[in-house]
Amino acid sequence: MTMSAASRSLLLRSLIFLFVASAPAAAQTAITIKGTVRDSATGEELRFVTIRALHARVAAMSTKTGEYSLRIAGPKLSRARETSPADTLVFSLVGYHSDTLVVPYADSLLDVVLAESQLRTREVV
Repeated sequence: MTMSAASRSLLLRSLIFLFVASAPAAAQTAITIKGTVRDSATGEELRFVTIRALHARVAAMSTKTGEYSLRIAGPKLSRARETSPADTLVFSLVGYHSDTLVVPYADSLLDVVLAESQLRTREVV
């Protein structure tokens, strides 16, 4: 069975349309990285910890129960994947040592423990 030139042209245009129409949907997929941040000595949940994804350039903050959810969506995820298959997450809180982790671009559950740092300052008179 052979196709006429008009049928082939229509089929080709339909396939191109489907490809172009599905590309934005593929680019809009999102990933979510979530978990809990705790103190290394006490095991207590830490609130107000800043979590930054360096390549995707997004950030989140932990809740009062130490939970966080970092969502990387659409164009930010596409641009970040162009430079690396993984992202570097930085967890930071005043009075604690920052922690840096490399995480692949996939939905993840990641619990983190931060160690307290000793701030040393001179006495103010």
